[in-house]
Amino acid sequence: ADGGATLSPSAININNPSSLNLSKLEPGDSTISIQTANPDAPLICKDNANCSVSFSDAGLVFNQIPGQVSGKPSNLEYQAATLAIKALKKGDDFSQTGRCENALAPNTTVSLDLRYQCLSNGLCNNNGPYFDAGNEVPLTTDYTAVNVNLDDQSAINYVLNTPSVGDFILIATLESVANVALDKTLVGISNAFLVKPFGLRLTAQQDAIYGNAGIGANSANSPIYTQAGKEFVIQAEPIAWRAGQDSDLDGHYDKGMDITANVAIGGFDRGKIDLAHQKRLPVGGDTVAGTLSYVSDRLNGSSSNVTASWSEVGIIDLEGTLINDGEALPWGETIKGYVSSLGRFVPSHFDVEVTQQGLLQGQCTAFTYTGARVDSSAGSNGALMYMLNPQIRMQAMNKAGGITQNYQGDFNKLTASSFSVIEPVQDNEGTRVMALEATLNDGELAPLNGTAFGQFTYTLSNQDHFRHTRDANAKIAPFISNFELAFDKILDGDNITIAATKVLPVLKPIGHEIRFGRASLSNSYGPEDSPIDVPLQFQYWDGSKFVVNQQHCGSYALADLSLTPLVDGKFGDITPGTFDSTPLFSIAGYGQLSLPASNQLGEAQATLTVPSWLQYNWSGAADYNELPFATVHFGRFRGNDRVINWREVR
Repeated sequence: ADGGATLSPSAININNPSSLNLSKLEPGDSTISIQTANPDAPLICKDNANCSVSFSDAGLVFNQIPGQVSGKPSNLEYQAATLAIKALKKGDDFSQTGRCENALAPNTTVSLDLRYQCLSNGLCNNNGPYFDAGNEVPLTTDYTAVNVNLDDQSAINYVLNTPSVGDFILIATLESVANVALDKTLVGISNAFLVKPFGLRLTAQQDAIYGNAGIGANSANSPIYTQAGKEFVIQAEPIAWRAGQDSDLDGHYDKGMDITANVAIGGFDRGKIDLAHQKRLPVGGDTVAGTLSYVSDRLNGSSSNVTASWSEVGIIDLEGTLINDGEALPWGETIKGYVSSLGRFVPSHFDVEVTQQGLLQGQCTAFTYTGARVDSSAGSNGALMYMLNPQIRMQAMNKAGGITQNYQGDFNKLTASSFSVIEPVQDNEGTRVMALEATLNDGELAPLNGTAFGQFTYTLSNQDHFRHTRDANAKIAPFISNFELAFDKILDGDNITIAATKVLPVLKPIGHEIRFGRASLSNSYGPEDSPIDVPLQFQYWDGSKFVVNQQHCGSYALADLSLTPLVDGKFGDITPGTFDSTPLFSIAGYGQLSLPASNQLGEAQATLTVPSWLQYNWSGAADYNELPFATVHFGRFRGNDRVINWREVR
């Protein structure tokens, strides 16, 4: 440095930049230059092409302005300070002491010209500091005249409040006092001070479907925010200070504060948002953090949109950090924002796969009678049921097609009533449509393999029953049942269902043979003093005639037989009490009922009580609801085939 100035230190390492002190004891200019450089390079002085510095023996001196927070008065909270400007000049004994003294009288009013300069490209927003030395005045990049009062120490005490952010300096000039021109204009430049945002305000934008902002979710019953894997938007805004939100005085709002009323900082054209998440709910060793994916726009004006998606079900916290986007940020500390308790996230859809079509069984191993029930009572269920229950597999999915493992516990909204199967009303057996009655119940919902999360099996109920309507249309040759069990609802408690491009599953259980059957009694006769056997056959229609059903199963008893007429409750020695209730079984479709000796001549009609599926229209009526009957002759017997006539001689 020339002109009698001293530069300290005299040499620097460009790989380790540091500050230099330039001093001069007499007024005048000094030019900074490089004597030698290794490697050789020119000296470039920012905002001063000549690298010249002017020294004066009087001027305005700013005390140190610490780093500021946008919108915060400089005398409050973070790095609170008393800021002052003093007019100083060389003292009379300066050459001996190096001391300066006040250049203005105390307790006077002066008109100070002030302006600011922004040192940060893409910031400041042409919105400089507010200068308050009794009256708040907005500063611009042009000089603004400000009337200020000097205190008894000849100092101008002031408060700064800067609504924008960036690197600033203040420049002040004073040309006159009480309209009397000074010998020379006093000039002062402050230190560069950095104004930073108070933090980021992260705001979750509403989902187009659910219309919920998603903030404050705290349980599995909180309103739905959006679906797992579906994009949602977080708006990030740098915000200004507000009183009472910075308890630790670190220049950043406390996490959990309500910052909805904080002013957004305009003119912020630098940086983008780095987003991180932490799962809040559900908790437990089997739950997972999931993956947060996002793309951040560059801050433009006063905000940035972050398009994000989370792969899982539950509730999360988000933390956004302002990072550089090609241009370094001037702050040497992290600027953050938070979204607390964002949710609830639910599955996008369910994937469904049929794992078992099912297998039917009936009352007999090889077949079931048309219209058969589990018992003979009129209201009982059909005898056709599952040997192997139909089953589907369910997977709770995110939008990207991944399984949501956190769909468990209270966050699992599937129940047995989430499923509905249409009761089939017909059997398409091939030659004609058969009417079918079905009784369906809620099935069993269980985790896949007992432990898999977000994956389930739904098994149709053991209490499901079926029976074919027994009417004239059903009198056909034996056939294999062929009906479908179509789901018409898979819907959890949040109305999540299968993907729109998919169809609900249809189950087709492997069929069971159905036979149109009846029980048939044959007429019988014999001596009145001996038991008489009444032949019984169990038959089915083979398509052209009734044939004996050699695979019949089921029991009957003599007590199921009744005689008509009974005179005074008896037919000879036969009374209802003589009929045994011991179960009897047919052999290859044949059976018999042995009536005890009546010891009375005559005939009676024997009627056998059988279940509805073994009744028939013996009279030719439309309904198949008549019991089998036969005539029993007491006192008639069959003679010898070689005897033509037989007469008793008395």
